[in-house]
Amino acid sequence: MHDEPRALLRQAILASLPHLQPLVGQYSTHYLVWRKLDESHWQGEFETRPDVRKVLSRADKQIEEASAAFCHSFPTRHPEHAGMVGFRGSRHNWAKNQTHIVRCALDSLWRRHKTFEVTNVQVDAIVQEFADFVDAPTVRLRFQETVPTLLGIPAPRPENEALVPGKSHCRKSGL
Repeated sequence: MHDEPRALLRQAILASLPHLQPLVGQYSTHYLVWRKLDESHWQGEFETRPDVRKVLSRADKQIEEASAAFCHSFPTRHPEHAGMVGFRGSRHNWAKNQTHIVRCALDSLWRRHKTFEVTNVQVDAIVQEFADFVDAPTVRLRFQETVPTLLGIPAPRPENEALVPGKSHCRKSGL
């Protein structure tokens, strides 16, 4: 990854952080957390946790302002990412708004450290991961699906879904 957008991504993250931590205590949501009691019993309890999506949404203007230089530099220095970057049908296309990259980096910092009061080393690690992604000729994909049978609901098998080894299935797309 070119040095300019790398430095500007770091700068955007660091400039956004002071706006986020004060909002953490203002927005919360309930999460269902399962704990294993013994070999055959689980217990679910609701816990109140910070709602990071609301925090990021509330600081949207500050994140956009902090990201402006990165949003200009990234597609200029990496024109291969100036077109469609994402997946067809996805709600997120980096080419339309590189601020999404900064938001994802901020969200990743929260998920890893449970705070927005992070060190420069932790920010540099996130920036490096993104730089590695940009520089990589290929990327790994992770497919994820909900498990309705966990709740005792039979999983539907529409005609447009195919079985995949390992008891997972994927929906065929109309490519």
